[in-house]
Amino acid sequence: MKINRFKVFLYLGLFLAPFLSIFGYFSLQVINTLTAYESIVTIYSALNNASLFALFSITLIVTTFTIVVLLTGKSLRWMPKIILFILSGMVLISFIAGWTMTTITKKELDEKGYIECTSEREFALKYSSKTYVLPPETCD
Repeated sequence: MKINRFKVFLYLGLFLAPFLSIFGYFSLQVINTLTAYESIVTIYSALNNASLFALFSITLIVTTFTIVVLLTGKSLRWMPKIILFILSGMVLISFIAGWTMTTITKKELDEKGYIECTSEREFALKYSSKTYVLPPETCD
């Protein structure tokens, strides 16, 4: 059975649009939160932020593929390989964006005069964060 390639892009576009709009909304919320600094700011490690962005992209892709398979009733073997390369690139770009956002935030905190509070620092195997304070007296 021949599959119309136009339908593939139509289905992907139809189901990616709401997810991408939600992703864009929450990305703007994250950026607004990162630029609105308070007197005490906790920043997670760059690897944590980058992996969260990449995980969201992977979830978006898997959900879209699942919906396409459920609607068409066909396996994904007919899909062109270029789509997989594009989506893999999307995951890589979101990983780099998460890493870059953390780096930029730390740089802005240094420029604004925030000091790292070593007593509030958390290092663990799966989680790490650093706390920055504006007046040095705030840190214990």
